[in-house]
Amino acid sequence: MKKITDLFFHITSRLMVDENECWLWQGSLNSDRYGSIGWKPYTVHKFMWEYHYGKVPKGLMVCHKCDVRHCCNPHHLFLGTNIENLLDAGEKGRRINGIVRSGFKLKTKEALQIKNDDRSASVIAKEHNLNRSQVWKIKTGRQWAWLVTGTDLIDARGK
Repeated sequence: MKKITDLFFHITSRLMVDENECWLWQGSLNSDRYGSIGWKPYTVHKFMWEYHYGKVPKGLMVCHKCDVRHCCNPHHLFLGTNIENLLDAGEKGRRINGIVRSGFKLKTKEALQIKNDDRSASVIAKEHNLNRSQVWKIKTGRQWAWLVTGTDLIDARGK
């Protein structure tokens, strides 16, 4: 327990609080720009969640309400699945939500139709003025990875 308490005090001594009450980590950041502690890849926001609320259950991740990756204010954090985190990012405009084609983006509704369409990629591509490769990437999640089917959306949001 002493080591965890020592780590907590180490972390809190390296924080700066901003006008939004984000507790901004002033130490090192990992390649994804999250606050990082220790020799192994352990994020500051995950440590702070676990210090205040307990272990993160399997299948969940610590997400940010404030969208500031190096914030570790426990009141700005919540648990969610990867799908919920991707949906949250999409709703807040933090993800690139489409393919630029002829000066405009493919809309979410169109991408969802493409993802759920059972016809051949050639037919779908022609109808949406895309190439087969773009259709394939949407269907396999290589583009629009955050996009889920209508039933997945209902399951993920509980609505």
